[in-house]
Amino acid sequence: LVAQGITYPLEMIRRRMQMRTSKELGNDSVQNTIKTLIRTEGFGGLFKGFSLNVLKGPLAIGISFATFDTLKEWFGLDQSK
Repeated sequence: LVAQGITYPLEMIRRRMQMRTSKELGNDSVQNTIKTLIRTEGFGGLFKGFSLNVLKGPLAIGISFATFDTLKEWFGLDQSK
């Protein structure tokens, strides 16, 4: 969760640079994108959508574990029984 919080602004910058449809986003360079993003949306713009991303992570891991355990049972590979 800590690593996700540290790297999330970089992901936001990467996404903004991939949005080539709008010139006001500052797609020229990483530095220009950071400056434009902070100027237009404030420092919080770097963390836009972070709360949903925090919720998505544990849910995805939980679903993966549940699916893995269910498939192990279906195929008779569960060694704990």
